[in-house]
Amino acid sequence: MIETFHIDVWLLLAQMANFAVVVAVLYFFVFKPLLRVMDERKKKIEDGLRFAEQAENDLKNAQSKGEQVVLEARRRADGEIESAKRLAEEKKKGILESAQADAERTIATAKAMGESERKRIVGQSKNDILDLAFAAATAALGKKVSATEDRKFSEQIIKEL
Repeated sequence: MIETFHIDVWLLLAQMANFAVVVAVLYFFVFKPLLRVMDERKKKIEDGLRFAEQAENDLKNAQSKGEQVVLEARRRADGEIESAKRLAEEKKKGILESAQADAERTIATAKAMGESERKRIVGQSKNDILDLAFAAATAALGKKVSATEDRKFSEQIIKEL
């Protein structure tokens, strides 16, 4: 069969050796570096997917924490507002009580001043009435009254008033 098809065994062996050399060269210089690059790319892609998954989890956690911070801040703000309202009500009550006390003191002072003014006016009126009564008595009697009689008469009129 070898002679029929004119196959040279030495040539076939040389071609097999050449093929083995080509496969070895391709394996060491092409396939091995290509496999290494493909493994590196595969690793980078896997790392990227893990990183993206981790980033997504971190984002969810950050959003959750952000919502919690906002809720806590809102709760604190509500508490501060309520505290401020209570404080304002207390201050308002204190101011109103102070104003009421000031008004009562002012009214009491005004009443006291009015009473002292009334007493002064009544006292002055008594003196004026006594002078008029004395002048009327002097005119009616037609004579001059002595200082002792004037005093007795004045005291009697004051008692009657």
